[in-house]
Amino acid sequence: LGHLPFLEALKIGLSIAVIGSLSYTIVWMLEFQWVFPNFMDQFSADQIAQLKASGLTGEALQTELNKVSEMAENYKNPWFRFGITFSEIVPFGLMIALLAAFILRKNKTS
Repeated sequence: LGHLPFLEALKIGLSIAVIGSLSYTIVWMLEFQWVFPNFMDQFSADQIAQLKASGLTGEALQTELNKVSEMAENYKNPWFRFGITFSEIVPFGLMIALLAAFILRKNKTS
């Protein structure tokens, strides 16, 4: 590749990050639909069991249980699920894009 101007390298890196993140998200959406349709039910049950075993009681426990329930309900919405999944991976792609752009940048003196 040689050395590229910083903004050009960043643009390429960001494109790769977005394409990779979209690919990851689309694959998860398909897996969730056909391979792991009970994922959120199992995840919620595990979270509830951990909360109950954590020693929380009363209102604090109920608040956390409500959060788990709300997340499970929101996750049924495919747009919410898409956004959550995309936001899990895209920050890593952005960090790698910045790092690669910095490494591949062309010095103004060269």
